Amino acid sequence: MSAYSEFLKALHDSTQRDPATPGADRAGSFAAQGELAMEGVAVAVEGLGTLEWPLSPMQAQALLRLSVPASYGLRERTLLDVRVRDTGEIAAARLALDWEDGARTRLLEEVARGLGVEAIDCRLHSLLVYGPGQFFKPHQDTEKCAGMVGTLVLIWPSAHIGGALRIEMGQRELRFVSQQLATTAALRWCAFYADCRHEVERVEEGWRVALTFDLVVPADASVPAGAADPALVAALRSLFAPAGAARTEPLVFLLDHDYSEHGLYWRLLKGRDRAYAQALAAAAEALGLSVHLALAEQHEIWDAQFSGRGAEPEKGDFIDGELVLDLWRDRDDRVLSRERIQIDAACVAAYTESGEEHLENEEYEGYMGNYGETIEYWYRRAALVIQSPLSALRMRYRIEPDAALADLLTHTSGPPARLAQHIAAVQDLLLHAIRQRGRNLLAQVTVLAARTPDAEQAQALVAAFDPASLEPEDAGALAALALARGHAWMRDLLQDWSRRRSASSAVHAAEPYMIRPGAAAPALWPRALDRFLQTGLDAGLSAELVDDWLDGDMAALEQYDSARAAHSPANLSATRQAHVDAVLGLARALALRPAHEAVIRLADHLRAQPRLYPAEDLAELARTLDPSIASQSGTPLRTYVAVALERRLAEPERAADDHALREIEWVCRCADCSSMVRWAESRTAAALRMSIAERRRDHVIDKLRLAAAPVTHRTIKQGSPHKLELTKPADLSARDRAQRKRWAEALAQLR
Repeated sequence: MSAYSEFLKALHDSTQRDPATPGADRAGSFAAQGELAMEGVAVAVEGLGTLEWPLSPMQAQALLRLSVPASYGLRERTLLDVRVRDTGEIAAARLALDWEDGARTRLLEEVARGLGVEAIDCRLHSLLVYGPGQFFKPHQDTEKCAGMVGTLVLIWPSAHIGGALRIEMGQRELRFVSQQLATTAALRWCAFYADCRHEVERVEEGWRVALTFDLVVPADASVPAGAADPALVAALRSLFAPAGAARTEPLVFLLDHDYSEHGLYWRLLKGRDRAYAQALAAAAEALGLSVHLALAEQHEIWDAQFSGRGAEPEKGDFIDGELVLDLWRDRDDRVLSRERIQIDAACVAAYTESGEEHLENEEYEGYMGNYGETIEYWYRRAALVIQSPLSALRMRYRIEPDAALADLLTHTSGPPARLAQHIAAVQDLLLHAIRQRGRNLLAQVTVLAARTPDAEQAQALVAAFDPASLEPEDAGALAALALARGHAWMRDLLQDWSRRRSASSAVHAAEPYMIRPGAAAPALWPRALDRFLQTGLDAGLSAELVDDWLDGDMAALEQYDSARAAHSPANLSATRQAHVDAVLGLARALALRPAHEAVIRLADHLRAQPRLYPAEDLAELARTLDPSIASQSGTPLRTYVAVALERRLAEPERAADDHALREIEWVCRCADCSSMVRWAESRTAAALRMSIAERRRDHVIDKLRLAAAPVTHRTIKQGSPHKLELTKPADLSARDRAQRKRWAEALAQLR
């Protein structure tokens, strides 16, 4: 906070006094009170008539009989509980008010001045009757209508003791004492903002009768900036242009009052917040800075401490925290964004720390082993966000990169160097947006890359995209970029992409513990690669660049398969079909360039990796690749696959009593696993029971899974140790017949 001490002092001084009214508090207050002349208003109640002055006990009791128990709001609910609110209520529809000429206007002018707003209106809500012993516990009013900011209470003269209205705003308090024992010459009123916690204390004797109004800011109200305070202007200048360097981060000033999403408007700012907004808007305008409203969510994590046994956890040492902004509104109350933007804590200033009045939630976390007990708090506050043009520019790229890019591309008629400077100022944010949004930004970024005079800058932007995520419709944008920047530049980009893909392929292929059967293989190239490259060729992408792209695909495949070679049989089995399908896409793309050396390279790669690509699974790949292989007089893949299929089909069919599991790649040969393997490879159909300890049972089960062996297991909890029961599939013969049928069909297609 010390970094902002001069700023906070200047802001405080600029809002303390109104130059036009010496001695007046320009900022207003969270609550105000005053008097209205006795003849200012007359009140008639349906079924009773005009209220007496002062109210007699008999008429007060009649009012209570006409009333209904008052409910209260709790967040989105409306509740009825006399333990919280015990009072009678008569709805506004049953009341008629007759104001003396000018009385209502004078009252509202006093209320507006006391609360620090330019103008305010009121809407009658109800008449409340508190008898002996009745009360309303501490609470906050809900926003009952659009534009509501507070409540006005008008006390009707009636003899009573107690029933004081106590209003709190943070550490400040106002106590409105309404009790009266004799006739008064005026009506007493109290107005306060809706987010203030308040209560009606218990009435000890007599009757407390109050008219309540919702205070509403007119729809056409605004927050005029007014004249800029020189000291505040100087304080802001020192923050936003230290030593002549433009500030790249915003200044976030947290407001005091509480605002909901429906109540966050410039015209609905309350009390001191309104004065702060006026002063800051004027000073910011003088410096060419922008000011926005936003909602801020603060999350704090503290070490939990206890004052004694059974005590509630309390804050200890601060551990960590963050502040996130959302719901941005400009000076015309238009919503700019609902994106959540994290702000550095060093950019935040406030007069009051977040407390109970801002608390949304808290959560205690007990000792977890790796760290001690903690208590977390979530606060919700409104904020004024002040930004330099550079800060505002960067923030817009964080909030709405699509729109920011669209505007930039629409207004690039200036010097090319200015465009390069603009990109340099937001390049880190553009790269972040590309990583988050991917190909959705490709069309705009490629146009930007074509226009900037900085070739390295252009390549850094486009290289941030993942080429494997692209779609056929994206190829035209790349072709246009290649024409704009030249063949050599595009070739450098493709080589950069190739290096990144090869590196990421190895990461993708890192051995996980277990991949779910049927899992998708990681993308190494665009999903419809053949259509993608054909679209690029049609749009003007050169054949040489297409060859470079295919070289990159082949390098990524080789790197990926090099890492996959260490995978367990289970993981290979889980992704085998998806990966073969992906390689089939590469083969179809190679058919566009049948003379490319990658055709033979791919065929040789498939033959060299029988564990990754069993020959009997490659029939469709062989049919796709062989026409291109033939054009280069290479060894047909079709022959390799056909021989493997013929060999499989020549093997004798499984006998009815043969339940042996064959061609399983066992991953362990310890004593327990060896016993299991001997049973699995035997012809027996009987289940195997192994009396072994839990750790050994878990080991056998784990190795069965890694081997992808079709064996089910269960633990029989009898005796000590328990028994592990393993069971072979009952349909091995049917599985073999289905497999042989698939092989025969594949061989027929090859022939």
